[in-house]
Amino acid sequence: MRIRVNWGEQNTNAKFTVGAKDVAAAVRLLDARDEWGKFEYEILWTYEANPQGIVTTVTLTPSYRITMPTWPAFRRQPDTVKADWNVMWKALKRHEEGHKRRFLKRFGKLIRDIESLRDAKGGDIDILGTKALNEIEEKQRKYDEKTDHGRSKGVTLHVP
Repeated sequence: MRIRVNWGEQNTNAKFTVGAKDVAAAVRLLDARDEWGKFEYEILWTYEANPQGIVTTVTLTPSYRITMPTWPAFRRQPDTVKADWNVMWKALKRHEEGHKRRFLKRFGKLIRDIESLRDAKGGDIDILGTKALNEIEEKQRKYDEKTDHGRSKGVTLHVP
């Protein structure tokens, strides 16, 4: 069986703007979001089969995006606030990269799982793809739970 990987988006630099004048307002805006940073992913798959229904080619299309905050008023903040923001931002970036690592590791296992199939039908590919997506979601959830969405690793801001 032939496996093709056609990468979609691989963006680790997406941004959203925090439109706040001071750190207290920035924290309120960040807290109003689901998460301060975000890792999003997708894996799509298609397959081709011979007349007997045996899969001959699988095309995987994975994609991911890391979205981080940008704060235009950052430059006008006191040095202590700037330093705190920088520490938080770096910790948040490390946290989101942790999500990416977990995604890529499980995606690699999906490829190996498909490679190990013999005389696979389309339903076999669907089962493996769905299983991979479910496991990725569970690993991401556990990672966020373990790190309190990165807060235990420095994703915090102090409001003076």
